[in-house]
Amino acid sequence: MVTKFYRSVNNDFVDAIIFRHVPPAYETIILAFKILPSASNVLDLLVDVHWQRADADRLWRNADLPLRTQLPQVFLLRVMDRLMWMNCAWKKQVFPLDKRCSYHEHESESSELECQITLGQTRKGHLRHSLSLKYPRRPEELVNTKENEAANDVGPDIKARLMRALPQEYQERDGDLFSDEDL
Repeated sequence: MVTKFYRSVNNDFVDAIIFRHVPPAYETIILAFKILPSASNVLDLLVDVHWQRADADRLWRNADLPLRTQLPQVFLLRVMDRLMWMNCAWKKQVFPLDKRCSYHEHESESSELECQITLGQTRKGHLRHSLSLKYPRRPEELVNTKENEAANDVGPDIKARLMRALPQEYQERDGDLFSDEDL
């Protein structure tokens, strides 16, 4: 019961942050980094929203300005790591915030797949993005690239499940999920 409630609150919070199109207040960031475990998807979201949607004018005029010095060091390092990775990446690939499932808490891979289908994230390029190499979301993911490559490899079991979950028109394309006209 608690786990289901936690997942529900987490997912509603994620959706609310993404749909606001404004980075959360510094007070929210400070509190989240104080109370949530370091592997929390919510912390990843706060980092991603901050570096992708930060508006300098709003930040400088904001009442949050005095709190800037209290931002957690780990938050600032994660933002810096993300920016450096994006600037140095051979393949510029921004993790889209509209891909909310990556920040939601899921019981299993099948519930994550259901979530993606429900939100319509298996259409027109979204699935292709989820099957491609993702950038490291936490500093510890930068360490062992061989393991990361293996983790990003999509095996035949997952591809088969994804194909069954797609509408019939996509299943008839013999494994080619998207035609050129879809993209």
